Amino acid sequence: MVHPESSVIWYANNGWLLFLMQIGFSLLEAGSVSHRSVLDTMVKNLLDSSVCMVCFWAVGWSFAYGTTGNSFIGCGDFFVDGSSDAHISFFYQVGFVANAATIVSGLMAERAQNSAYGAMSFLFASFVVPIMFHWVWSPDGWLYKGIHSYPYLDFAGSGVVHMVGATAGFIGSWVLGPRLRRWPRTYDESGSPSPQQPTLDVEAPPKKSHGAEPPNVENGIVNASEDDDAPSEALDEYRSSTPPGHGDGSCEDSQNSSTDASEMCSSIPGFGNGSGGDDAEMEDEDKDEDEDEESGGATECCHNFFHHPDQNPIEPVNKAYVVIGGMLLWYGWLAFNSGSVPAVQTQVQQQAVARTTINTMLTPAIAVITAYLFKSIYPWDVCTLISVALTALAAITAPCALVHPAFCIPIGVMAFFTHRFFRNVALNFKVDDPVDAFPVHFGGGLLGALSVGLFADDVIINEYYLNMYPHDCGGLFYVGNPYLLGMQCLGCVAMISWTAVWAFMFFNLSHRFGRLRIRFQDENLGIDIAKGHGEAYPYFALAQG
Repeated sequence: MVHPESSVIWYANNGWLLFLMQIGFSLLEAGSVSHRSVLDTMVKNLLDSSVCMVCFWAVGWSFAYGTTGNSFIGCGDFFVDGSSDAHISFFYQVGFVANAATIVSGLMAERAQNSAYGAMSFLFASFVVPIMFHWVWSPDGWLYKGIHSYPYLDFAGSGVVHMVGATAGFIGSWVLGPRLRRWPRTYDESGSPSPQQPTLDVEAPPKKSHGAEPPNVENGIVNASEDDDAPSEALDEYRSSTPPGHGDGSCEDSQNSSTDASEMCSSIPGFGNGSGGDDAEMEDEDKDEDEDEESGGATECCHNFFHHPDQNPIEPVNKAYVVIGGMLLWYGWLAFNSGSVPAVQTQVQQQAVARTTINTMLTPAIAVITAYLFKSIYPWDVCTLISVALTALAAITAPCALVHPAFCIPIGVMAFFTHRFFRNVALNFKVDDPVDAFPVHFGGGLLGALSVGLFADDVIINEYYLNMYPHDCGGLFYVGNPYLLGMQCLGCVAMISWTAVWAFMFFNLSHRFGRLRIRFQDENLGIDIAKGHGEAYPYFALAQG
């Protein structure tokens, strides 16, 4: 089969526009980080685009769309040479892979080594993500075929791109731990960690620790000695012996300590605030917890997930870049979604393009209006407003061609609350997310995948997919049939599990070998200067010094 000229031009144009999303991601991340890491963030975005391009060309395309594979993985057609008519979508598909990898860089910004991030991009573009492409978008994939003819439907990648990238980034950020200035520790007079505050009021006395002693920390900043140009043996030992994400490694020896076990700093980020406190404070906390349970603990828990305050946030260096980057992403998203229609030859395809474009514009607009209406309850700044719009874009990606525009209203409204919820999930788990990528891409991606099972029109599905699925294959609110929603849930669980296993193994191995996080001295000085990139904002240094 030879594609008509119009289809080739259609794919090419959408691929070119889709690459604009990499520019949008770069600007958004560069504006969200501190002035110390702007140029290194740009380097990471350039690196992941390059690595993903080469890896997907060499082997990724084969694992995704090779014709001699099975329901789990494709095979054949390595090193794409353009000889097949199917190759016209190669550049477009590369953009999907690069977007998934870029989401990871946002969650791990300002503290990950470039070599580790490049290796992660290699693994994901070559193997992890292409296999899920095969599951969802290849006619041979097990999710494409479905169970009892009911498939998992993800029209443009809410789950297989956005949710997957955020899952890997969340695990990577958890293993890395927060930035040095994100949640600095304070200590009470007994030397126990006290509730987190912006500054250190009392100097922490010497304490026993599991492994090496932490580096010198003052006001949340690691201070290197004057002659410490290379990582010292103590820092190397500390990095290799400290568990993933543990800020300063100051856990007390449980055998030699006379304090109660509940006072020890033994929490992993997100499973507590790391505060020991005294017996009276612990008793007061227990009483408060009992009162919460009596008055409705579940309600209070839900309240915390929507109203969790962000303690000691690091302000973005350039909010204008965040807005410009977000608008470029919105523009590129039009190609991201509408380009998933492979051609514009038939009336059904043309209607799908029109419906996709309308839904892609309407849903984020509804989400932004919802944020305005709830501003008195949930305050926001311009960066949060951009994140809400991007969450809605991720949410409409899966159902963009399968739902009527009227359903953009509930999806847009839910996108706002989804962003609030998953943002506070990250805060509760003490996962440092500099660019708000987890609520945008995981929350939005999950909402998008489930929205197909709720709102998809069975008539549209059968027209577009040429009646290859049962006639009642539609959303729960359309046909009252839960089978499609069940398959959407199954597909999400499968992709999250597959991604999480590989991400956890890779990031933990990198951490164990000391190849994941940059040196403490470099992070304190600033990655841009430490790595020889120069300074994106030289006037910051002049103002401080």
